[in-house]
Amino acid sequence: MKILHIYGGGEVGGAITHILSLLERMAGGNQGGVDVRLVSLARGDFAARAAALGISTTDIAAGFAPRDIARLRRVIRDSGADIVHCHGARANVFTLAARLFTRKRGAFVTTIHGDYRADYLGNLRKRLTNGLLNAVALRLFDCYLPVSGDLTDTLISRRFSPGKIKTIFNGVDFTPHRSKLTRADYFASIGADVADGDVVFGAAARLHPVKDIPTLLRGFALAHSRNKAIKLVIAGDGPEAAQLKELAAELALSGCVFFAGWLSGIEDFFAAIDVNVISSLTEGLPYAALEGARAGRALVSTRVGVMNEVLRDGHDGFLFNVGDHAALGQIMLRLAADREMIKRAGQNLRGGWSRRYSLDAQCALHVKYYGEIIVARCSARQRKNIMICGAYGRGNAGDEAILSCILSAMEGAAPRSDMRVISKNPAATRLGLRVDASHTFNIFSLVKRLRRTKLFISGGGTLIQDASSSRSLFYYLMTIWLAKKLGAKVIMYGCGVGPVTRKFNRRLARRVIDSCADAVCARDRLSLDELDELGVKSPEIILAADPVLGYARQRAPSGPVLAKLGLPEGKYMLIALREWKGHTEKITAAAAAAVKYAYETHGLTPVFLPMEHPRDLGVSKRAAALCGCPNYVVENRLSTADVVSLISGMGAVLAMRLHAVIFAAAAGVPAAGISYDMKVEGFMSYIGLPLFTTLADCSEQTLRGLIDRALATPEMRLESAAIDLLESEAENSRKAAELYNG
Repeated sequence: MKILHIYGGGEVGGAITHILSLLERMAGGNQGGVDVRLVSLARGDFAARAAALGISTTDIAAGFAPRDIARLRRVIRDSGADIVHCHGARANVFTLAARLFTRKRGAFVTTIHGDYRADYLGNLRKRLTNGLLNAVALRLFDCYLPVSGDLTDTLISRRFSPGKIKTIFNGVDFTPHRSKLTRADYFASIGADVADGDVVFGAAARLHPVKDIPTLLRGFALAHSRNKAIKLVIAGDGPEAAQLKELAAELALSGCVFFAGWLSGIEDFFAAIDVNVISSLTEGLPYAALEGARAGRALVSTRVGVMNEVLRDGHDGFLFNVGDHAALGQIMLRLAADREMIKRAGQNLRGGWSRRYSLDAQCALHVKYYGEIIVARCSARQRKNIMICGAYGRGNAGDEAILSCILSAMEGAAPRSDMRVISKNPAATRLGLRVDASHTFNIFSLVKRLRRTKLFISGGGTLIQDASSSRSLFYYLMTIWLAKKLGAKVIMYGCGVGPVTRKFNRRLARRVIDSCADAVCARDRLSLDELDELGVKSPEIILAADPVLGYARQRAPSGPVLAKLGLPEGKYMLIALREWKGHTEKITAAAAAAVKYAYETHGLTPVFLPMEHPRDLGVSKRAAALCGCPNYVVENRLSTADVVSLISGMGAVLAMRLHAVIFAAAAGVPAAGISYDMKVEGFMSYIGLPLFTTLADCSEQTLRGLIDRALATPEMRLESAAIDLLESEAENSRKAAELYNG
């Protein structure tokens, strides 16, 4: 595998560290079968530094753009590279210009080190030239390697294809560094006046607007006004150096803030300081954080990028909001007063990050993705995609959980880059699940994609029914028919079937399913019975379970979700209602009275959750207003993960929404259902716990009895039902993988 890296210049600090450390490790032969070469378009000593590390380097930085592009074109052509990997705006633009004049058919990828729109903050001319050219060039790459999940989400929100994005966090060699200088000698060598008892905060950063050093200085000034035994050392240089020094003087920080400039021995810097501070407006996983972690230094950071994901506030780091110098000052004061807290946080950070962000792990992930990119490019015209169609993008937590579970289940058969979802809200689906998506009614896109689709997944949920409308039934049958006619294999995945009541609809459903579906995985026995009554015979029919069970199995503890909602730890009962024409008022009154009974009799405080937000919010609020006891209404939309976690911490569940009942069953939580159509009844009968009432029989007394019976159900019986469901659910993914690989 031949990899040609192109460095454009303009990147400093962490980006250079990323490139040199990655290429040095690859060139060292630890990744077998990888031939790595580097082209430098940068003036200065970068090429010499790379060559000194044993990296095969070509320097073509002549300074005249057309000549450099022509030379780059020849290097790309002669290299025979399978992957051309760019770093930086200049490399992106020059490489894409060279690509226009070469027949090289390798894949072109670029690492996204930061938000490309922030590259030229403070320089309008460069933003309108270099920045604009880079933004255009980026659209033409085959693959993107952002260094954080936050940057991945940024790209997706700007309509870059999720299938072309592969997130790779930065990595460092966590071998401990042994400084040759004592702490006092080191600070003396950089001109910093630090006494033995001082707590030293340090920042290694470009002096650039995106690093927001003014907030760091103002926060430090606030802390220093109350504790004189703290110092701040800033290692770095950049366009804001003069202004920042003036600001430090205005804040009367002379003698306690030291600007050290660029430091060649950054390891010694982190070995000497006590606390590492990052005040940036935007970040990936910065090398300053990794290098500080390697030295076991406590980290204080803004809540940006991946930092908000990888730091546990108060455990291995300390977080503050962008620009909030007052909060930063308070954190500095807390740490300055507690050296043991500083030590403990630094040790926790090093212990966790040394396993997750090692340089070897980073290199191995690059090589893995290179291989996937090459395979994908070689098989671009082959039929290998998976398309998933269902009631997605509508804000229903249960349906979104189904989709997440299907994507995870099929990951082994095909990577996300080979999957596409049909969604009512493609933008939300792309961003939320990092998968390509097309609009439900974009028929042209549907046809185009189906021509390259190997497996079409229809489901889960109750798609084959006409209780809500015939239009949705016709749509889903049409997609199944079209997928088969265009050459895809078709599976109805964890599907609910019925009721289909109209004669024409029943005949149409039988003909389409019989002639077009290769397999039908029904989620309950009532769906099996409906298929039999429709007369479906040809496809393989399997009794499985709802796909959402696979998601519920991955639930997290409920404590953080309760805290997010402002609820103390306690005993709660979750209620998930929905509108239903002709029955809403009766259901609302009966449920309100029943949950008051549960509160007074069983000590369960009601929590009303709109499973489909905002559609279910109105009925939830009306029931809460009627119940006459302390209660809580979840007014904001929760993520699917939070819904699952919340339900898993409940003492009981009363629900009309099927997936609230399913989440409860998977977690072993006592549950009772109000069956507005056959799917709630079918599921609860399937698991052998028929704790439900129909709309016609729904009353306060009926619901009271169901709650009592649910709470009296032995725990072992609940757990046994959950285990059986999970085993049945695995039939969905097993059959889908068999069809895809067959």
